[in-house]
Amino acid sequence: MRSRINLLWFFLLILSCKKPFTPTLSNADNSRYLVIEGTISGNDSTFIRLDRTKKVDTLKTINPETGAVVTIESDANNSYTLTEIRSGIYAAPSLGLDASHKYRLRVKTTDNKIYLSDYVPLKNSPPIDSVGFVSQSSAVQIYVNTHDAANATRNYRWEFNEDWQFHSMYRSAYYSNGIDSIKSRLPSMQELIC
Repeated sequence: MRSRINLLWFFLLILSCKKPFTPTLSNADNSRYLVIEGTISGNDSTFIRLDRTKKVDTLKTINPETGAVVTIESDANNSYTLTEIRSGIYAAPSLGLDASHKYRLRVKTTDNKIYLSDYVPLKNSPPIDSVGFVSQSSAVQIYVNTHDAANATRNYRWEFNEDWQFHSMYRSAYYSNGIDSIKSRLPSMQELIC
């Protein structure tokens, strides 16, 4: 009986294998929808990314929307313009926005189309309580703990930039001038951490 069950599981596994998906694409649909990603920050820098969608079968991975006019508007009729710092990335330094007002995003593209979000209240993230990590064989999992005593915030979004520091077993006592010789480093120039 057990061998029959194992055989049944084996056939179910074979029959449930993944199959490639090749979508049927219409050449008539050349829509390039605008994708807006970002967060309006009241006490930190604000970054908004604008991209255009692409066909699934194209090799280009990013279609930034350049030359747009991106502004943050308040319900008190104040306006703050963001600057394009890289292709499709619009930013503003800390704006010191008043949390008692609501804000929305306005995007005007180079083809004169205007996109407006709803007015939403400004929410500040509560401070981080603790940061920890668990080292695994192929990765490191990082945990961030926080809480909102007023229970007004339940969803959090954390972004991070990786930074690495390597500790060498030996000090680098020599260096190359890149042409024809190896020279000794002074003790103050010897590197141990990269």
